[in-house]
Formats: sequence, structure tokens, C-alpha cells
Amino acid sequence: MPHPTLSRRTFMKSTGATFALASLTSRAVPSRTHLVIITTDDNDADSLGCFGCPLPGITPHMDQLAAEGVRFEHAHTVSPTCQPTRLSLMTGCYPQNNGNTGHVDPLRPGVPTLASELKKAGYFTAIVGKGSNYLPSSAFQWDRSGLTADDWDDTSDGYWSMWRSPEGIYKGTKELIGNARDANKPFFLHLNTSDPHRPWPGSVDEVWFMKRFEKQWGKNKYMRPYPRNYSPVEVPVPGYLPDLAGVRVDLAQYYSGLHNADRFVGKILAALEEEGCRENTIVVCFGDQGMSMPPSKQNLYPFSTRIPLIIRWPGVTPPGHVVSDTMVEVIDIMPTLLEGLGLPVTPGMDGKSMLGPLRGRGEPCRDYVQKSYNYAFRGVQCFPMRAVQSKDFLYIYNAWPGEKNINPAGPLKYDGLMDPLTGLCWKSMKEAAKKDEALAKRVAFIRDRVPEEFYDLRTDPFCLNNLAGDPAHAKRMANMRDMVVKQMEETNDPLLAKFRGEGPIPEAWLTYTPRT
Repeated sequence: MPHPTLSRRTFMKSTGATFALASLTSRAVPSRTHLVIITTDDNDADSLGCFGCPLPGITPHMDQLAAEGVRFEHAHTVSPTCQPTRLSLMTGCYPQNNGNTGHVDPLRPGVPTLASELKKAGYFTAIVGKGSNYLPSSAFQWDRSGLTADDWDDTSDGYWSMWRSPEGIYKGTKELIGNARDANKPFFLHLNTSDPHRPWPGSVDEVWFMKRFEKQWGKNKYMRPYPRNYSPVEVPVPGYLPDLAGVRVDLAQYYSGLHNADRFVGKILAALEEEGCRENTIVVCFGDQGMSMPPSKQNLYPFSTRIPLIIRWPGVTPPGHVVSDTMVEVIDIMPTLLEGLGLPVTPGMDGKSMLGPLRGRGEPCRDYVQKSYNYAFRGVQCFPMRAVQSKDFLYIYNAWPGEKNINPAGPLKYDGLMDPLTGLCWKSMKEAAKKDEALAKRVAFIRDRVPEEFYDLRTDPFCLNNLAGDPAHAKRMANMRDMVVKQMEETNDPLLAKFRGEGPIPEAWLTYTPRT
């Protein structure tokens, strides 16, 4: 719930008054630049029209935003699951440095956040949706009574039934802008949709999901039908998946969710326009990781970590510019914003400012990206991996192949524990593999992995041919392995001992920690 001293809704209820939005927009808006960060959930870059998706009309609002701002061709998350991605953005630090190496982990004490820095600078700060992704940190913690942590003036997680509701976020965005206006402050709004995260309406995992969370959210209140439902025959099948009926059904539901996420973005942009804030508001729109399909989400392949990143910054970004000559990471967003807003850049961040590329200048930011994955929930989904990727090559270290008893249930069980494996896609792949030897090998590789993987992305963008052990690539692979080790050393990575053969996977990661 919004803070009672700031909520216009509370004031209107108490007075019985009704105010027209027109009268509110006539009031003076603070002249300082506002910031809106929009996060879509589990969609890779290739799914957007402006990134080349062949599905007509899939993301018209995000495409228009890209036409008005800058699109990053080689943007990556540093850890492809919800909470570590978002907390890396909010701290400008790798998970190993901010403390959030997986779901339920708190930030380390004293780690500054983008919200805390903007609030110190006089901003009204609010987060809507996916607030549970910030709960483990004291800096992001809030209780259901409406009291908030110091970082946030408003923490409306699930408020306005907005997780999948474009209409709800439209109303909510207007209210939050009004609350900031009442406080006479510029605003920072962090607005998150759950689309196109599983479960999708009509999917096989929706029934299970609704049964599990019915007491928390009420029957059928979380899910809703999508206004545009794609047919399995019309959707593109990415090259890392086989073209099977079950795969197409999952993809059709995914694209239906993505189209709804685009409507969510469109409603936010419309609210900014109607409230007279378009010309002095930075809009950052990004997806937090790849689509929830095997082996995309919760993995370290290019299609797992390459995210759509679009920034419209009036007076800074040249319209329609595409940054394609440098790689960037999600941790680079915070230092970029602070520098561009003329605020002190927090020391100790791993992120690099990408203000030069954002302005259309050909200044390099990164030649490669570092990325990691540990677990979604300790002891339940623990599959530690480390990787380094350039535009042309990818090296992955998998810590878990062959490991036994890494969770309380007994031997390592990959199948069915991760949400990319809960739909028809994985089920149909396993069924078809019974009669298809090549697909059986692919299913086994996705399930079991090997300690090291190496790919030439120029000829194998979907990572189907593991070149680890190929003498022709031995030197390059060794160099990239050394880069992974160097970062593990610099960040005091808990996985370093396991990599060196000096210890097991950290015991703390293997212990089940229920969320409260």
C-alpha cells in the first residue's frame, strides 16, 4: 500500500472529493529530470520487433520507444534470474560483490542503491510490482502495513492488480506522478510487469500455480486472459529449440504474454505524456533475462543473458540510434544515470558509465561481459555456473555436473525444478527424444551438462556444438578461462575453491531456505 501521507487515493477517500486529472496536470511539475525504469520479465532481445522478431506487431510500443531513443544491440544481464538481475541494476555491482548471489540473499550491509542515491538527491521514489525481488535486503524491505524502508516513498507491490494489467499500471503511474507532484519532488518510478513470465494463461502450469497461490492472491486474481493470443503455427521457433508441437504451444503463449507486456509499456508512456512529463523524463526499458524455455532462462548462453535495453533520454539520446559496436551490462545502468543526472557516482561499483555510447558517440564500454548463475532457491535449484562472453566467443564453467547430494532431496535433480522446464516445451522434447537419437543427446546435454563449454558464436549462435577440447580453440579457451578466474579472485567468489578443485560447492547454497 502507498504511504498514507503521500497517497492521493487516501486523501480523496477521507474528504470525499473528486479531482479531475486535468486540474492536477496544470500544477507545476518540478523542473529536474524524472526517471522511469520499466522491467519486463523473461523476454530476450530477439523477441522484440525492433531487434528483428519476424512476428508482425509483437511489440509496437517498445519499437516506438527505440525509434525515439537508443537501442543497445549487445546488452546483457549479469545473472539470468529475476532478483540478482534487478539488484545488480540497483547497485551497479556483480552479485558476488553486492551479496545477492541468488533468491533470498540479502544485499551486503552498506551497499548503496540507485533508489537510496536518488532519494538523497531529493527524488520521490516508488517501486511497483516484483517487490518481493527486493525483500531480502534491508534497503528494500517493507511490510504490508504500508510502512516503507528508507529507500522508497511508495512500495506498491501488486497494488492496482498491475502485475499483468496495462490498465492498472496506467492508473498507478498517474497516481504516483501525482504523489510526487504533491511532494514537489522529481520522481523515480521503478515499474515492473510479470509478463511474459510463466505461468501463462491457458498453460499447463497455470493450474498448479493458481492452486499453490490461491490463498495469497485469491482465485483467478493473478492470471487474466490476454487480449491477443498467438497461434502455435505463426510463431518463430528459436534455433536452440526443436520445432515440435509442444514447443510451439509454449512459444505462442509466451508471445501472447510479451505482447501484453508491450501494452503495459505503452500505458506507462501514455501516462507520462498525459501528465506533461515526457520531455523531462528518462525512460529505461529492459528485459531481465531470456525467455523461460530450456536452455535459456537460468543459463549463461547468449540467448539467456542478452536482453532488450532501450533508453529514451530527451536532449541526450539521438532518436533511432543503435549501439552495436560495444557490449554493455545491466550493472552499467546505475553509473550512467548518476553521471548523466550530475549526481555523485557511488564508489565501488563494478558498472561502467555508457553515457558516451548513449549520446551516439562511438566510445567503447566493454569488449566482453562476465556473467554468473548460482540458484533460484537454495538447496532446490542450485546449478552454479560462470561465464565470459565476447561478441564472437563464449566460455562457460559448470560446477555441478556429476555432483551428488547437492540438495536435501538426494541426488542432483535438474528436471522439473526450474520454471523453464515446467511447460509443454520440455515435456515434448523429452517425449520426442525417445524416438530421435539426436534430440535425445540434446535433452541429455541440457539436463546433465559438462564441466566446460566453449562456443564460436560466429558460426554457432545457438550454442549447439561444444568446442571444449578442440585443439584449434585451446588457446582462446584458456584465455577466457583465465578471465573467469580473475574475476572470481577479484570478487572473492565463493565458487573459486570448487573451480580450483580445493572444495565442494558452498554448503550455504545447498541448504533450503524458505521465503517468508
